[in-house]
Parts: sequence; structure tokens; C-alpha cells
Amino acid sequence: MKSKPISQIIKQFMQYLAVGGIAFFTDYSALVFLTENLGVNYLVSSALSFSFGLIVNYCLCIVFVFQERLINNRHHEFFIFAVIGFIGMALSVLSIFI
Repeated sequence: MKSKPISQIIKQFMQYLAVGGIAFFTDYSALVFLTENLGVNYLVSSALSFSFGLIVNYCLCIVFVFQERLINNRHHEFFIFAVIGFIGMALSVLSIFI
């Protein structure tokens, strides 16, 4: 894998931030909709909305952010992406109690 010029790295980082913002909006909107409109328990709707946001984040990253694929099997790639996402969520939840 060749190194990229800094301008390309900054562009990719900005795309990643935009994708993350869209995923957050998806997550939060789904949480509010499921909880407030459909009456789903907030813990269940939180897990579901996180999953929706994770899927949106993965799909948009594949299309708009990461043009190079280091893992050819998409199932394995998504699994690793999801594990990293769940670790991030766990760290966020743990930080509430610290």
C-alpha cells in the first residue's frame, strides 16, 4: 500500500467526519422515532438505532470514504467494523460511570 499525500488524507478524514455525522443523525432519529412514536422500550430502541447507524456508517464509508479494500470478504470486513463500533459504544457507556 502506497502512502498518500496529506491533502488526500485530509479529504478522506473530512469525508469520514461527514459520514459519521450522517450515521449519528440516523442513529438519533431512529432512537427518537422508535421510542416516541412507536413506544418501543428505550433500551431496545437504543440497541436498534445503534445498529441502524452502524449499517449506514459502514455502507457510506465503503461508497464515499475508503476506496481501497484491505479485506476482500465483506462479511468479515463488516464484522470487524461492527466489533470496533461496539467497542466504541462500550467505552462510551463505561465513561459515564467513571
